[in-house]
Amino acid sequence: MKKLLNPPVCLLFLVTAYVASAPVVHSNGVARTPRQQVGSEAVTIQLQSVLVGLSSPVYVTNAHDNSDRLFIVEQAGIIKVLQHGATSPTVFLNITTRVLSGGERGMLGLAFHPQFSTNRRFFVCYTRQTDGAIVVAEYRVSSADPNVADTAETVILNIPHPGQSNHNGGMIEFGPDAFLYIGTGDGGSANDPPNNAQNINALLGKILRIDIDHPNGSLTYSSPSSNPFFGSTAGADEIYAYGQRNPWRYSFDRGTGQLYLGDVGQGAREEIDIVTPGGNYGWRIMEGSICNPSFNGGVCTPPTGQVLPISEYSHSGGRCSITGGYVYRGSLSSLPAGSYVFADFCTGEIFMMQSGLNTSPVLLDTTLSISSFGEDESGEIYVVNLGGSLHRITNPNPPPVQNRANHELADCARISGWAWDATQPNTPINVEIHDGNTFIATVAANQFRQDLLDAGIGNGSHAFTFPTPARLKDGQPHSVSVRFASTNLDLPGSPKSITCGGGPVFQANHEVADCGRISGWAWDANQPNTPISVDVFDGNTLIATVAANIFRMDLLNAGLGNGSHGFSLATPASLKDGQVHSVSVKFASTNLDLAGTPRAITCTGAPVLQGNHEVADCTRISGWAWDANQPNSAINVDIVDGTTLITTIAADQFRQDLLDAGVGNGNHAFSFTVPASLKDGQTHTMLVRFSGTMTPVPNSPRNIGCP
Repeated sequence: MKKLLNPPVCLLFLVTAYVASAPVVHSNGVARTPRQQVGSEAVTIQLQSVLVGLSSPVYVTNAHDNSDRLFIVEQAGIIKVLQHGATSPTVFLNITTRVLSGGERGMLGLAFHPQFSTNRRFFVCYTRQTDGAIVVAEYRVSSADPNVADTAETVILNIPHPGQSNHNGGMIEFGPDAFLYIGTGDGGSANDPPNNAQNINALLGKILRIDIDHPNGSLTYSSPSSNPFFGSTAGADEIYAYGQRNPWRYSFDRGTGQLYLGDVGQGAREEIDIVTPGGNYGWRIMEGSICNPSFNGGVCTPPTGQVLPISEYSHSGGRCSITGGYVYRGSLSSLPAGSYVFADFCTGEIFMMQSGLNTSPVLLDTTLSISSFGEDESGEIYVVNLGGSLHRITNPNPPPVQNRANHELADCARISGWAWDATQPNTPINVEIHDGNTFIATVAANQFRQDLLDAGIGNGSHAFTFPTPARLKDGQPHSVSVRFASTNLDLPGSPKSITCGGGPVFQANHEVADCGRISGWAWDANQPNTPISVDVFDGNTLIATVAANIFRMDLLNAGLGNGSHGFSLATPASLKDGQVHSVSVKFASTNLDLAGTPRAITCTGAPVLQGNHEVADCTRISGWAWDANQPNSAINVDIVDGTTLITTIAADQFRQDLLDAGVGNGNHAFSFTVPASLKDGQTHTMLVRFSGTMTPVPNSPRNIGCP
């Protein structure tokens, strides 16, 4: 075995009792000689040095905010940021006073919110001073400097990790579903003495999944209802999958959304898993596809429904600890598209797995202590060396580029066009936008256009649109060019010259004025990601000034900045006097009306009741009810069996579809569990009416007959 680097931390992610001498073993049972090259003749990689002089780096990632920055996590509790084109990083966040570091402890994970570019939220995972508990916490980037984070912390999860310092997991990442996934180790020691990994009521030895955008009571997060143990199902609501030993690094395939996990083994097997909801991955009973040799004498009955690894290897040749990697989806052909790369921490070998089914050849035999891999915004893959360096995987002999593209537009509102790699016809690629020789942003060419599909450009999802930034709106001429990311190749149609003034370029629409709300959208194209305000008038009387900052997907899809430019105001009581009112909306502090204004309304103060009795069955009676004259206040409904009042309940449950439909704040649903008294085999006529009235909710009554 080669001589390993000797960082101050001892085999950060490894707890093994011995090094086995068995050959590499595939999940299909075929044995191969260690380090054998299998079908790799055409695949050669090199490592390009990116940074040196780091202090025990354990992770690298990007903020998916078009900045093309890299963020490097150092174990002691520091995150550094490397600007596009820079050769040295700066400190983004330092929380070393909060982090218990050493051995397998430290700051271990970093994930940026999918809407980070607008909400400034990101999350870290670390082991806490002084008890070693696993903490997932939220931070925000400074509003004054995008390269410095505020140090104010909001703790999201605090998972006790008593007794042992190892097996903390620590990987966190947002999935394609916008939920935060959290990997936790089994709690340490050998053979998981508390049996945490198989205990569905414990949060250790798991992949957790939480929704950090919707708090639940005193909790700063909620658990998605699609989690396998949610609600009345036995088990912790947060669990997504279980039976992990130390899930050190995992990643989502940006092409398919599949979750690939490298789970560190004990003394016999290192494994790669495809993680699915509710999956049991076997530990501590199993180690990979075999019974754990160090538990119960190696005799076991595999857990019911165990999910086997898609690949595994033994500890022959000095191998001892897997570092999970990424599926390659970059455009530079650094690796075959769709191949998965990973490494062994002890030997420094980098492996590749193709077709997702067979143990890989050794791509490169290094002297690095590979603590992690990472991706940049273009999908290129980086290698993190715990000894203090960062490298990018490159192909010294890339295949010929077969790109097609067009830079179609550059004006004072947006820069747009399309870009495509014919060798990966259904995989989006990235482009870089430049002002002369100055880098502006990296943008994904992933928007769907029917004309591209009709022209045979892959699946049509290859367009890009980027709001023209304020820096180009200084009244001076600018030469805007678009390049294929990480190359010097301009798109056809580039460059384009623009000259834009710094004053506002207003666009807007006053869409609705009724007895429930006054709403629409407003945008300054010269500040495409900054909300502006509007003034609402009753004739010549100012009613309110409202921020146009509500996110709407239709606005985002239409190229209106980040989409956070909608506004909605509950129609005030002063307009509900039975008289005709002319409601107008203007850009704040101007005399400029929005398109679609004014609008006339006539409203009374009496209730404007709306709703729907949607369900009546042997389980529940449910629907929604709303007074449009009190759009954000919950009202009550009466549940009646024939003429007999059963109960009065509040229509106060939140539903996203109601909010999306403009039904107040969305907190207007009701659900009532059918009582045993109605399950007598007789037919019951269930009426739901607005409480305090004899007015039925629309679609009521409904008949039920329950045994």
